[in-house]
Amino acid sequence: MALAQEAARLAGIDIEMSANLDEDLPRARVLVYLTRSEGLGSGILLGMAYGVTVIASKVGGIPELIDDGVNGILVANKPEAVAAALRRTCPGMGHAARATVIERFTEAHMIEATLGAYNRVLNA
Repeated sequence: MALAQEAARLAGIDIEMSANLDEDLPRARVLVYLTRSEGLGSGILLGMAYGVTVIASKVGGIPELIDDGVNGILVANKPEAVAAALRRTCPGMGHAARATVIERFTEAHMIEATLGAYNRVLNA
């Protein structure tokens, strides 16, 4: 939380912390998701599904979700990096994020990928 607040101060913008993403994301312009480790990042996918530009730490599985500069922004966990990302967000990234979720992360796609993985293991 302190990292995001410091980055917002450096960028000269106000940020709001959320206790309820489902309620807050429909009116959000940006989701800042900073972490030291992450497997999948379901909060990131939720933000992307709402068409919100996501700024996220470049750790763990997060780079598998975000194509930096296309459907979101990946950052180092440093106030200056996050502040720079806050300054370069644009609605087009949010639109691309939503398209990514629809193309790759719907329930149907995940089921298909899981079944494909099981079939490859069973047939090996």
